Amino acid sequence: SASLQSRAATYVAPAALVSGLKRAMEAMAEVDAVGRGGVAAAIEIVGMVGGQEMRIPGRKGWEDAFFVRAFDVDHAGHPALGYVVVRRIRGRGLRKEYFGMERKRLKELKSSGVRISPDDEEVFELGYTGDTSSAGLMHDPASRVIDDHVAVDSRRSSVYRHQAFRARLLLCELTFIDDDFQAKRDTRDLARERGHVHILDLAAVFGSHGWNAAAAKGGSGGVWDGMQSVIFYHVSMRYHPVDFMLKTIARLLPPWLLSKAQVAVSAFLSREDEKTQLVKNICQKNGCVNLVDYMAQTKN
Repeated sequence: SASLQSRAATYVAPAALVSGLKRAMEAMAEVDAVGRGGVAAAIEIVGMVGGQEMRIPGRKGWEDAFFVRAFDVDHAGHPALGYVVVRRIRGRGLRKEYFGMERKRLKELKSSGVRISPDDEEVFELGYTGDTSSAGLMHDPASRVIDDHVAVDSRRSSVYRHQAFRARLLLCELTFIDDDFQAKRDTRDLARERGHVHILDLAAVFGSHGWNAAAAKGGSGGVWDGMQSVIFYHVSMRYHPVDFMLKTIARLLPPWLLSKAQVAVSAFLSREDEKTQLVKNICQKNGCVNLVDYMAQTKN
């Protein structure tokens, strides 16, 4: 795979947008340079396409390798990608079958191309969906994932999307949170038209990646065991105030998903929201609210 070599602050983006983004960044850099003696902050934008992998340069002391992988999503025709950050842990020591073997023989095997150390392990650290509709996040069973990261038919974009839903932390867009009784119009159609996620589609999306009530019990070595948290972001301001937004999400999320869910609220808060005791009690330093904590607070 290619590598992100620049020492400047580096952003990855859909390849189709890079030219326009660079022109915009050049204009912003010119503004930023005012007051800096004419020196703008160094920024690099790297274009990616779905199914592409790039290595993230390591730092001194890093033994593991890190990669960013891009996957295709569906943002109503606008170029968009999701990403997953992967840590590859190098196999160390000896395979069990070589325990007790003489060093000379081990050296001969290694020289002949035989791998004597354990296989590398991949850990999916962070998934990010970007702007997308629910359709753009559904798992494609045709990718036929084996051992979490090998695709028989080489459909890498589908595989990388699935890896994002197995990450320790998943950042997942969620824009529309109406239910059938609240909506003045069918906002699920509106979500599809605008390329965004509707809360009533989340069960199908996560279910396609192996998230369900049975998996929530854990201990099966499945998708649920590695997942620490999912953070929903991008909720429309139409659902203000924040208490109404959180209450609606908590009511409509499947229970097995709610137990892992947080909601990014810092950009959503009004000055009035920030003054409320509820927000002071439950808003974390990362600008998110844990829905389990929210429900516990509102019951008291």
